[in-house]
Amino acid sequence: MKAARFYGKGDIRVEDIPEPTLEPGTVGIDVAWCGICGTDLHELMEGPIFIPPCGHPHPVSGESAPITMGHEFSGVVYAVGDGVDDIEIGQHVVVEPYIIVDDVDTAVNLEPFITQRIQLDDLVSEGFERLIHNNESAVKIIVHT
Repeated sequence: MKAARFYGKGDIRVEDIPEPTLEPGTVGIDVAWCGICGTDLHELMEGPIFIPPCGHPHPVSGESAPITMGHEFSGVVYAVGDGVDDIEIGQHVVVEPYIIVDDVDTAVNLEPFITQRIQLDDLVSEGFERLIHNNESAVKIIVHT
């Protein structure tokens, strides 16, 4: 599948990558729309900022450049992994673009934890791919009225 991948300052490439494998507790999303936000532009023009350079993995995700960008997106669920029971195939969804490690108290100011304890932005959500899998808890159903 095609994906827009960040390699470094001024270097984003659209290339073929393997399609991710659906695992227990994850959701497969066919991305319909993906925005380009200020964080994406700052990464491109000044980065890496949030995206760790190649060989320097993020402490939460273990990922480093090159990485697929895009963290503001919506789509349609095309598959659900074992154990996912509150999301159904065909539902329209958005994704919260972060992962918080289990021992972080979200009732307090999260700013001190952002670089080491919380995985943010393009390190989580890869909206510039055709398909993506995210942790079930990050996927939010869009209610049509």
